[in-house]
Amino acid sequence: MSPFLKVFLKSLAFMLVAGAVGPAFLIIYFLMGDEGPSWMLWNGIGWTAVDIIAAYAFARFSVNSAARTSVLQASGVPGLGHIVGMHETGMLINDRRVVKFTLRVTGPRVSEFTTEVSSALPVIASGAIAKGVLGVFVGDDGASASIDWDATGLYAGTMPAKFESTADGRTYDLTGNAEALVQIVDVLRRNGIALNTMIDVRSNPAVRDEVMGIVRRYGDVPAAAAPSSSTPQADTRTLTQRLTELDALFSGGRITREEYDRLRAKAIDTA
Repeated sequence: MSPFLKVFLKSLAFMLVAGAVGPAFLIIYFLMGDEGPSWMLWNGIGWTAVDIIAAYAFARFSVNSAARTSVLQASGVPGLGHIVGMHETGMLINDRRVVKFTLRVTGPRVSEFTTEVSSALPVIASGAIAKGVLGVFVGDDGASASIDWDATGLYAGTMPAKFESTADGRTYDLTGNAEALVQIVDVLRRNGIALNTMIDVRSNPAVRDEVMGIVRRYGDVPAAAAPSSSTPQADTRTLTQRLTELDALFSGGRITREEYDRLRAKAIDTA
Protein backbone atom coordinates (compact mmCIF):
# COMPACT_ATOMS: atom_id res chain seq x y z
CA MET A 1 0.00 0.00 0.00
CA SER A 2 1.38 3.40 -0.99
CA PRO A 3 2.17 6.04 1.69
CA PHE A 4 -0.52 8.31 0.22
CA LEU A 5 -3.21 5.62 0.41
CA LYS A 6 -2.27 4.78 4.00
CA VAL A 7 -2.54 8.41 5.10
CA PHE A 8 -5.72 8.95 3.06
CA LEU A 9 -7.55 5.94 4.53
CA LYS A 10 -6.49 6.84 8.07
CA SER A 11 -7.56 10.46 7.56
CA LEU A 12 -10.83 9.43 5.94
CA ALA A 13 -11.69 7.10 8.81
CA PHE A 14 -11.03 9.92 11.27
CA MET A 15 -13.09 12.42 9.26
CA LEU A 16 -16.04 10.06 8.92
CA VAL A 17 -16.02 9.35 12.66
CA ALA A 18 -15.38 12.92 13.80
CA GLY A 19 -17.73 14.45 11.24
CA ALA A 20 -20.34 11.69 11.18
CA VAL A 21 -23.21 13.95 10.08
CA GLY A 22 -22.99 12.93 6.42
CA PRO A 23 -22.84 9.15 6.93
CA ALA A 24 -25.54 9.38 9.62
CA PHE A 25 -27.91 11.18 7.24
CA LEU A 26 -27.30 8.56 4.54
CA ILE A 27 -27.83 5.62 6.91
CA ILE A 28 -31.07 7.10 8.28
CA TYR A 29 -32.31 7.96 4.78
CA PHE A 30 -31.84 4.44 3.44
CA LEU A 31 -33.29 2.87 6.61
CA MET A 32 -36.42 4.97 6.14
CA GLY A 33 -36.81 3.74 2.59
CA ASP A 34 -39.33 5.61 0.46
CA GLU A 35 -40.33 7.75 3.43
CA GLY A 36 -36.87 9.32 3.71
CA PRO A 37 -36.89 13.07 2.88
CA SER A 38 -34.78 14.06 -0.12
CA TRP A 39 -33.00 16.81 1.83
CA MET A 40 -31.52 14.13 4.10
CA LEU A 41 -30.08 12.28 1.09
CA TRP A 42 -28.50 15.36 -0.47
CA ASN A 43 -27.16 16.66 2.84
CA GLY A 44 -25.69 13.24 3.55
CA ILE A 45 -24.00 13.12 0.16
CA GLY A 46 -22.73 16.69 0.55
CA TRP A 47 -21.24 16.27 4.03
CA THR A 48 -19.70 12.89 3.13
CA ALA A 49 -18.12 14.47 0.03
CA VAL A 50 -16.65 17.22 2.23
CA ASP A 51 -15.12 14.57 4.50
CA ILE A 52 -13.59 12.75 1.53
CA ILE A 53 -12.18 15.94 0.00
CA ALA A 54 -10.73 17.05 3.36
CA ALA A 55 -9.10 13.63 3.90
CA TYR A 56 -7.66 13.71 0.37
CA ALA A 57 -6.29 17.23 0.80
CA PHE A 58 -4.70 16.39 4.17
CA ALA A 59 -3.15 13.16 2.82
CA ARG A 60 -1.77 14.94 -0.24
CA PHE A 61 -0.31 17.71 1.94
CA SER A 62 1.24 15.22 4.38
CA VAL A 63 2.83 13.07 1.66
CA ASN A 64 4.13 16.07 -0.30
CA SER A 65 5.48 17.62 2.88
CA ALA A 66 7.23 14.37 3.82
CA ALA A 67 8.75 14.16 0.32
CA ARG A 68 10.04 17.75 0.50
CA THR A 69 11.48 17.08 3.94
CA SER A 70 13.26 13.95 2.70
CA VAL A 71 14.86 15.91 -0.14
CA LEU A 72 15.99 18.68 2.19
CA GLN A 73 17.36 16.19 4.72
CA ALA A 74 19.36 14.51 1.95
CA SER A 75 20.81 17.60 0.27
CA GLY A 76 19.89 20.66 2.35
CA VAL A 77 22.33 23.08 3.95
CA PRO A 78 22.36 23.31 7.78
CA GLY A 79 21.04 26.55 9.23
CA LEU A 80 19.40 28.16 12.25
CA GLY A 81 15.72 29.04 12.31
CA HIS A 82 15.18 31.91 14.76
CA ILE A 83 11.55 31.81 15.89
CA VAL A 84 9.72 35.00 14.93
CA GLY A 85 6.22 33.65 15.56
CA MET A 86 4.27 30.44 15.99
CA HIS A 87 0.64 29.35 16.08
CA GLU A 88 -1.39 26.16 16.37
CA THR A 89 -2.79 24.56 13.21
CA GLY A 90 -5.34 22.44 15.06
CA MET A 91 -3.93 19.29 13.41
CA LEU A 92 -2.35 16.20 14.99
CA ILE A 93 0.13 13.80 13.40
CA ASN A 94 0.73 10.59 15.37
CA ASP A 95 -0.86 12.31 18.39
CA ARG A 96 1.61 15.20 18.17
CA ARG A 97 0.47 18.81 17.77
CA VAL A 98 1.31 20.42 14.45
CA VAL A 99 2.53 24.00 14.83
CA LYS A 100 3.34 26.56 12.12
CA PHE A 101 6.52 28.51 12.79
CA THR A 102 7.61 31.77 11.23
CA LEU A 103 11.40 31.54 11.08
CA ARG A 104 14.21 33.94 10.28
CA VAL A 105 16.77 31.60 8.75
CA THR A 106 20.54 32.16 8.92
CA GLY A 107 23.56 29.92 8.51
CA PRO A 108 27.19 29.57 7.35
CA ARG A 109 26.17 29.16 3.68
CA VAL A 110 22.73 30.77 3.87
CA SER A 111 21.58 34.23 2.83
CA GLU A 112 19.15 35.35 5.53
CA PHE A 113 15.46 34.92 4.68
CA THR A 114 12.12 34.46 6.43
CA THR A 115 9.81 31.52 5.85
CA GLU A 116 6.96 29.54 7.41
CA VAL A 117 7.38 25.87 8.33
CA SER A 118 4.80 23.50 9.83
CA SER A 119 5.95 20.58 11.94
CA ALA A 120 4.70 18.06 14.49
CA LEU A 121 6.31 18.82 17.85
CA PRO A 122 8.61 16.21 19.42
CA VAL A 123 9.39 16.05 23.14
CA ILE A 124 12.47 18.28 22.83
CA ALA A 125 10.42 21.10 21.30
CA SER A 126 9.70 22.91 24.57
CA GLY A 127 13.40 23.59 25.29
CA ALA A 128 14.08 24.73 21.74
CA ILE A 129 11.03 27.00 21.69
CA ALA A 130 12.08 28.55 25.00
CA LYS A 131 15.50 29.34 23.54
CA GLY A 132 13.93 30.63 20.33
CA VAL A 133 16.06 28.73 17.83
CA LEU A 134 15.55 25.57 15.74
CA GLY A 135 17.87 23.60 13.51
CA VAL A 136 16.83 23.64 9.85
CA PHE A 137 17.82 22.27 6.46
CA VAL A 138 17.77 24.92 3.72
CA GLY A 139 16.91 23.98 0.13
CA ASP A 140 18.89 24.74 -3.01
CA ASP A 141 16.51 27.61 -3.80
CA GLY A 142 17.70 29.41 -0.66
CA ALA A 143 14.10 30.16 0.32
CA SER A 144 12.69 26.87 1.63
CA ALA A 145 13.48 25.03 4.84
CA SER A 146 12.47 22.08 6.97
CA ILE A 147 13.11 21.62 10.68
CA ASP A 148 15.99 19.36 11.70
CA TRP A 149 14.90 18.21 15.15
CA ASP A 150 18.07 16.15 15.70
CA ALA A 151 20.27 19.23 15.34
CA THR A 152 17.73 21.35 17.22
CA GLY A 153 18.45 19.47 20.44
CA LEU A 154 22.14 20.22 19.93
CA TYR A 155 21.63 23.94 19.25
CA ALA A 156 19.17 24.35 22.11
CA GLY A 157 21.60 22.90 24.63
CA THR A 158 19.58 19.81 25.51
CA MET A 159 22.42 17.70 24.09
CA PRO A 160 25.99 18.20 25.36
CA ALA A 161 28.59 19.46 22.87
CA LYS A 162 32.07 18.88 24.26
CA PHE A 163 35.19 18.68 22.14
CA GLU A 164 38.32 17.03 23.51
CA SER A 165 41.67 18.10 22.07
CA THR A 166 44.77 16.11 22.98
CA ALA A 167 46.90 18.74 21.22
CA ASP A 168 45.52 21.50 23.46
CA GLY A 169 45.28 19.29 26.51
CA ARG A 170 41.76 20.47 27.29
CA THR A 171 38.08 19.92 26.63
CA TYR A 172 36.02 22.71 25.05
CA ASP A 173 32.37 22.97 26.08
CA LEU A 174 30.19 24.54 23.38
CA THR A 175 26.90 23.20 24.73
CA GLY A 176 24.07 25.46 23.55
CA ASN A 177 26.36 27.65 21.42
CA ALA A 178 24.14 27.55 18.34
CA GLU A 179 26.27 29.85 16.19
CA ALA A 180 29.39 27.72 16.65
CA LEU A 181 27.62 24.38 16.43
CA VAL A 182 25.80 25.10 13.16
CA GLN A 183 29.18 25.84 11.57
CA ILE A 184 30.55 22.54 12.85
CA VAL A 185 27.48 20.63 11.64
CA ASP A 186 27.95 22.28 8.24
CA VAL A 187 31.57 21.08 8.08
CA LEU A 188 30.53 17.54 9.00
CA ARG A 189 27.69 17.51 6.49
CA ARG A 190 29.91 18.79 3.65
CA ASN A 191 32.25 15.90 4.35
CA GLY A 192 29.55 13.24 4.61
CA ILE A 193 29.92 12.70 8.35
CA ALA A 194 26.69 11.87 10.19
CA LEU A 195 25.71 13.78 13.31
CA ASN A 196 26.04 11.05 15.94
CA THR A 197 26.41 11.09 19.71
CA MET A 198 30.18 10.61 19.47
CA ILE A 199 32.19 11.95 16.51
CA ASP A 200 35.86 11.16 15.97
CA VAL A 201 37.54 13.23 13.23
CA ARG A 202 41.14 12.35 14.07
CA SER A 203 41.40 10.16 10.96
CA ASN A 204 40.50 13.09 8.71
CA PRO A 205 43.06 15.87 9.26
CA ALA A 206 41.30 18.42 6.99
CA VAL A 207 37.98 18.04 8.80
CA ARG A 208 39.69 17.90 12.19
CA ASP A 209 41.56 21.15 11.58
CA GLU A 210 38.43 22.94 10.30
CA VAL A 211 36.29 21.75 13.22
CA MET A 212 38.93 22.54 15.83
CA GLY A 213 39.44 25.99 14.30
CA ILE A 214 35.77 26.73 15.01
CA VAL A 215 35.96 25.12 18.44
CA ARG A 216 38.98 27.16 19.48
CA ARG A 217 37.54 30.40 18.10
CA TYR A 218 34.36 30.09 20.15
CA GLY A 219 35.72 28.04 23.05
CA ASP A 220 38.34 30.67 23.90
CA VAL A 221 35.82 33.54 23.98
CA PRO A 222 34.91 34.55 27.58
CA ALA A 223 31.27 33.95 28.40
CA ALA A 224 30.52 37.68 28.68
CA ALA A 225 31.94 38.34 25.22
CA ALA A 226 30.47 35.33 23.44
CA PRO A 227 28.36 35.98 20.30
CA SER A 228 24.86 37.02 21.22
CA SER A 229 23.21 34.32 19.12
CA SER A 230 24.78 31.67 21.33
CA THR A 231 22.82 32.86 24.35
CA PRO A 232 19.08 32.21 24.79
CA GLN A 233 16.85 34.84 23.22
CA ALA A 234 14.29 36.60 25.36
CA ASP A 235 11.02 34.70 25.61
CA THR A 236 8.33 37.12 24.44
CA ARG A 237 5.40 34.83 25.26
CA THR A 238 3.05 35.81 28.06
CA LEU A 239 2.87 33.66 31.19
CA THR A 240 -0.57 32.43 30.12
CA GLN A 241 0.76 31.32 26.72
CA ARG A 242 3.70 29.51 28.29
CA LEU A 243 1.54 27.70 30.84
CA THR A 244 -1.01 26.76 28.16
CA GLU A 245 1.74 25.23 26.01
CA LEU A 246 3.09 23.30 29.00
CA ASP A 247 -0.42 22.01 29.83
CA ALA A 248 -0.82 20.81 26.24
CA LEU A 249 2.57 19.08 26.26
CA PHE A 250 1.83 17.32 29.56
CA SER A 251 -1.75 16.30 28.72
CA GLY A 252 -0.51 14.93 25.39
CA GLY A 253 2.09 12.78 27.16
CA ARG A 254 5.01 14.60 25.56
CA ILE A 255 6.66 15.58 28.86
CA THR A 256 6.75 13.85 32.25
CA ARG A 257 5.17 15.16 35.45
CA GLU A 258 8.65 16.03 36.77
CA GLU A 259 9.48 18.02 33.61
CA TYR A 260 6.09 19.71 33.70
CA ASP A 261 6.45 20.80 37.35
CA ARG A 262 10.01 22.05 36.77
CA LEU A 263 9.17 24.01 33.62
CA ARG A 264 5.97 25.43 35.16
CA ALA A 265 7.83 26.62 38.25
CA LYS A 266 10.53 28.18 36.06
CA ALA A 267 7.91 29.96 33.92
CA ILE A 268 6.22 31.43 37.00
CA ASP A 269 9.52 32.45 38.62
CA THR A 270 10.71 34.28 35.48
CA ALA A 271 7.37 35.92 34.67
